[in-house]
Amino acid sequence: VVLATKVHGRMGPGPNDMGNSKVHILREVENSLRRLQTDYIDVYWIHRPDPDTPIEETLEALDYLVKKGYVRYVGSSTFPAWQIMEALWKSDAKNLVRFSAEQPPYNIIERQIEQRVVPLCEKYNIAIIPWSPLAGGWLSGKYKRGIKPPPDSRAARYPEWMSVDEANPLVKKRFDTIEKLETIAKDLNCSLVELSIAWLLSKPFVTAPIIGPKNLEQLRSYLKSLNIEISDEVTGRIDEIVPPGTSLWLCQNENFVV
Repeated sequence: VVLATKVHGRMGPGPNDMGNSKVHILREVENSLRRLQTDYIDVYWIHRPDPDTPIEETLEALDYLVKKGYVRYVGSSTFPAWQIMEALWKSDAKNLVRFSAEQPPYNIIERQIEQRVVPLCEKYNIAIIPWSPLAGGWLSGKYKRGIKPPPDSRAARYPEWMSVDEANPLVKKRFDTIEKLETIAKDLNCSLVELSIAWLLSKPFVTAPIIGPKNLEQLRSYLKSLNIEISDEVTGRIDEIVPPGTSLWLCQNENFVV
């Protein structure tokens, strides 16, 4: 078992109750250790960049935690390539702990990271552990043309960047793309979920995708992807539908420019 948790989000009303400041990080790691009932965390993630805190301050706090044994490895999540590079530079210049992994948004219809983040991580030996392998439910078959999204879905909760309204040309293109991908899944005798996970696992730079099954049936579907072979021919068909580097999902949200 690899135990991981993250820091960044708001945990209280005060100015130091969120972000990547030293005060917040040192306080919240203690809270995480207490809640998890453990002596150390295997991987401690910086959940998002913090424009109000110098990266040196963040790295100094993380370095302290590693030296004290509270944390073994540290990683970034959803950092643009330039900020990952800046962090590596500061770590080397000041002899501080380096990010060992990046947790980016990555799936068949969200391939922005292939432009800059992937080459950077490959060059500097940083593990890539993608979040949202099903694009917030888009690759699960949850959203259908002309049908309101389920009330508990992300599309219902975050309509500003998870819209299913085909009046938006991007949404229409997304539906068209998913229908084409479903054809490939059918040819492989699998579901789109299984194809999506198998495609991620076929990428040599992906260490492990983050999955979030809500029940045993969903877990079984994820596990079936281990038996699906993504051949060069299948890869080529997918690349024709969604060219490398393409963004058909998070490009609606300016907070996810990588």
